[in-house]
Amino acid sequence: MADYTHELSIALLAVRQAAELCRSVQRKIGSDSISKSDKSPVTIADFASQAVILEAIGKAFPADCLVAEEASEVLQAEPEHLGQVLELVRRFHPQATGDELCAWIDRGQGAGATSRYWTLDPIDGTKGFLRKEQYAIALALYDEGRLVLGVLGCPNLPADPAQPLINPTETSTDMPTGHAAGGLFYAVRGAGAFVASLDGRSLPRPIQVSTATEVANYRMCESAEAAHSRHDASASIATSLGVSGQPVRMDSQAKYACVASGRAEVYLRLPTKPGYVECIWDHAAGVMVIEEAGGTVTDIHGQPLDFSQGRHLTANQGVVATNGPHHDRILAAVAAQRQQDVAGQQ
Repeated sequence: MADYTHELSIALLAVRQAAELCRSVQRKIGSDSISKSDKSPVTIADFASQAVILEAIGKAFPADCLVAEEASEVLQAEPEHLGQVLELVRRFHPQATGDELCAWIDRGQGAGATSRYWTLDPIDGTKGFLRKEQYAIALALYDEGRLVLGVLGCPNLPADPAQPLINPTETSTDMPTGHAAGGLFYAVRGAGAFVASLDGRSLPRPIQVSTATEVANYRMCESAEAAHSRHDASASIATSLGVSGQPVRMDSQAKYACVASGRAEVYLRLPTKPGYVECIWDHAAGVMVIEEAGGTVTDIHGQPLDFSQGRHLTANQGVVATNGPHHDRILAAVAAQRQQDVAGQQ
């Protein structure tokens, strides 16, 4: 098995730097959001995060393909925002120019269907970011036909599951280690999954999925946005399984981190419309972390997520992530719900 120690070192440092920039922006969110052509919100933090991470990955591994969500075209149309992003990035690259910034961002326009590539979501859960709630910086490496490395920087999700979720308006440098900084969840294929505080003040510790086997007591995660997953279907599936607890709704791949660290046993992302396909950057890092923590991730048909198809998971439909013991039972409940949906449409 290949040794990915160097790749992990570069990835962890880059995500930590990006998280520092994102947290500084989130604390003072006001009118910093602009709209992409698809009307989804994007902030100056998205672009700064992508620039810092892709500069680091591109410099260290110039032959690797890079696949990321954002493109500089939107930013170049807004000179004021370009200046704001450049100011952020200069914290780590004092001599950076606007042209260099845009070039770093646009390194992420790779196709993805190559033997080795990195995929990045610079801020996964942008709406959560704008609400000052959960978001994640998600970076993963695909090599030799499979995911081999995943890093999730979750600034508002503590490394210690015993601590409450972080309110970015209340954090300060005086808060306990692991709280103010949030969690850095990461994994390398065959080496396990770990968490550390984003500020680097706590040593990494292994994480694993919940060992719970009583389905009725399972905790379920789902997207906060109804447009991202069917809340009604998830509720029906939970009822059929005998799960009575309220679902934990949050944005981003922080949900993957919750399952990987034993905070929840199930994450459902059910298709909201026919023909919808997921983007690889929305899942790659989270899948890697859950699998190395001992959990299971498939699509709603029980098929492994296929990251070899390019920028989208065109061979898959939806996502089901669990702690493992009753994955097939949960898939059966999802299938039964889909049959009910079809019958109801006839």
